[in-house]
Amino acid sequence: MNDAYSDTWSGERVWNPERCSLLDHLRGVIDSRTSHEIQSPRQYSSFDAQPITNDDDDHAGDGRLALAETLPSSSGEAGSVFLPALVARTCHALRQAAKERDSIDIVRAWELGFIERDEVCALIGLDEAAYRRARNRLLYIAGDLPDELRQLVRDYLRST
Repeated sequence: MNDAYSDTWSGERVWNPERCSLLDHLRGVIDSRTSHEIQSPRQYSSFDAQPITNDDDDHAGDGRLALAETLPSSSGEAGSVFLPALVARTCHALRQAAKERDSIDIVRAWELGFIERDEVCALIGLDEAAYRRARNRLLYIAGDLPDELRQLVRDYLRST
């Protein structure tokens, strides 16, 4: 409804008060927009459309992250459906590009729900200096990611 009203207000959809009431005009705009969305192909790719595989798990057997299954996840979890898909896509892209073990382990901790620096460091056994080096590498790698993924990396690696 708000989109139809905005289109009318901005002049994208012209309303002639002599032809119909504002309510009828807005209903027509909504019908038109809905029909167009149904008939036209989507111009974006879904986060769920790209399969996330763990074929590149080169450290899957090491015990550094085995503790994660026994610990509660971060209290900073979002309840949205969108966020898990965004995190999965971001982590997959970072694991593909990262070469250093510490960077890959930080990304795996994110996949398990741990995003706070202290939790991540305790989980994977990093000291402050090693975490900062891995953090800087991940920020550098994120520079090549799309904006929404880059922003998630920055949010997860914020300085605390």
